[in-house]
Amino acid sequence: MSKEDVRQSLTNIYNDLEANDDKYKFKNFEMFSTNYIIEFIKLNDSELFARIGKQANENTIGKRDFVTGNLINIELQDNENIESYTYLYLDFSNMILSYLVLSGTPSKTIFSNFINDMIDNVEFTCVPITTDDVIRKLASKSTLGTIEFSYCNPKNEVIKDIPGINKRSLQNLNTDKSVITVSLRPARSKSITHRIEDIFNIKETLISEHGDNLKSLKLNAKNEEEEMINYNLLDYKFSTYTYIDMLLLNTADDFYKIIIREYNNMKNTLEDYIQ
Repeated sequence: MSKEDVRQSLTNIYNDLEANDDKYKFKNFEMFSTNYIIEFIKLNDSELFARIGKQANENTIGKRDFVTGNLINIELQDNENIESYTYLYLDFSNMILSYLVLSGTPSKTIFSNFINDMIDNVEFTCVPITTDDVIRKLASKSTLGTIEFSYCNPKNEVIKDIPGINKRSLQNLNTDKSVITVSLRPARSKSITHRIEDIFNIKETLISEHGDNLKSLKLNAKNEEEEMINYNLLDYKFSTYTYIDMLLLNTADDFYKIIIREYNNMKNTLEDYIQ
């Protein structure tokens, strides 16, 4: 499908949906035995901005008065529920999909599965932007920041070499899995190394030492006047983290501005890898 075909397919879905009181087109759907709802907040010739909500269990959520310490249950009507949500932004000029995800919120997979359920004879897939040349890309950066990696201990040595506590203290625990995360941080505004070979050597050493038990290896890097970008050195996916003060966010447009800001910070880099 061409870019125009994708845009037109999404427009066709949009045109068949009902609008809510906010004038957002929406659709309820079920996936993996969980209830979801998608709202198309913006859709035009250049972009799509949408929100996917996932039904949450209201019995595990409450309101608390932090002065008195009293917990107040949330009472819902029969046609109401509590939900967590993910925001999606699709740039039709290059088909780069960005998503603003909080812990426990719907993943991008739910979006692609929803589209596939709505369109016959077409498989819509969200594919991560990747590059086998990421080491050379990092070599061009002026600042190489924090290195972070995670690995699992093997099953037969699940409590082996866990920092900060001796093995004897853990022996009586029913532990099936242990994941150790190590973060190596340089001084503020400094580079952790000026030799990309050091990063390459660390990667090779970790793979040799842990094999399939190595779960993640990430490095922050940037040039002058750039925002830090998080590079996953195992699968070469791009991700970035942003801090959100939920008390200052009142509308969907507030989230739109955040996702646009983060996307624009990475847009040129991402487009380098989709040419």
